[in-house]
Parts: sequence; C-alpha cells; structure tokens
Amino acid sequence: MTVPKRSLPDAPALHALWALPYPLMVLDEEMRVCGQNDAARGLLTEVGRKELGRKCGEVLSCLHARRADDCCGDTEHCPECGVRNGVVQAQRELSTVQACVSIQRGPGAEDSVHMLVTAVGYEQAGGRRAVVMLQDIPGLSVSAGLIPVCAACHKMRDEAGEWHDLGAFLYQQHNLVLTHTLCPDCGPNRRNR
Repeated sequence: MTVPKRSLPDAPALHALWALPYPLMVLDEEMRVCGQNDAARGLLTEVGRKELGRKCGEVLSCLHARRADDCCGDTEHCPECGVRNGVVQAQRELSTVQACVSIQRGPGAEDSVHMLVTAVGYEQAGGRRAVVMLQDIPGLSVSAGLIPVCAACHKMRDEAGEWHDLGAFLYQQHNLVLTHTLCPDCGPNRRNR
C-alpha cells in the first residue's frame, strides 16, 4: 500500500495548530520531545525543567519511566504503551492514530490519568515525527454528553474526576432534582415483600 507523503504544514497553519487549547507535542522517532505548545508547557513542565529532548514517558511522568534503573522505552511495560504504539504507528504509516490510554503516574489507581491521544505522523528533514495531542477523557466525556457511570454502584464521575451519587450529580451539573416512585414493573414486587 502506498502512503501519501505528509509534510509539516506551512507557517500560518502551524501557528493555528499551536494555538489550540489542548497540549500538543512533536515527538521524533526516539519518542523525544522536539516541540510543544503553551498548553503542553503548562501541563507537562515542572519549574526549572526543560522538556525538549526528553522522552515522552519522562515528560508525562509515567511511573514506569521514572524508575531508577529504567527510562521511557526500556521498561517491561513499554511494548503495551498506548502512547508509544500510537506514535510509532502514525510515524510508520504517516497516518492519524487515536487511542484511549491510562498513564500510571503513581502507585495507586487514583494516580492514573486517562487521556485520548491523537498522533499525526509526518516527514521532516528525512525523519519521521508525530504531532501528539492529549485530551482529558473525563472532561471530553461530560462535555460530549457522555456521563461516566460506575457499573457497580452507579455513581457518576464529573469533569474533575470526582464521583457522586446520581441525585447529587444531576443537581450539581444540571440543577435537576430526583423524585422517587415505583415503575409498573417494580411496584407490585415491592408491595408483596
């Protein structure tokens, strides 16, 4: 299959791309950060630390990449990394790849960050790179009309990642109040108990 060659957009288009409110990074074939927009700087940069030239997992504070004896690309978890696999595929095929990923930034489940990662591969100066956009999944879900609901307890997660019972969520998010009654299917069953 022949893949059309994709190159870097012209300067005005690049400025528009860089102005998006989502964190954007350019990664080379070694997963090193070659560029980032202001939104990425605000999300990724620690005070006094430069991100350019560092590997993606280090910049995203991946727990596995922060181990003393390993770095991004060298851990046993890297072959399953959704960010890495999406970027590699986008660069190889000069295509656009999206993946929902969970980045483990600490030892507990509450330390996971859930993101939609979009990688767009292109060629520049004989090498392949990818523009990577990171979007917060909880924020996307609620703003797109999707509400994350726990399958076990039916609590709902808001944009800040906080879990609420159904009534509190609907009141806080939509100023709705629940009333309680029994439907025709449940009513007769409850009365016979």
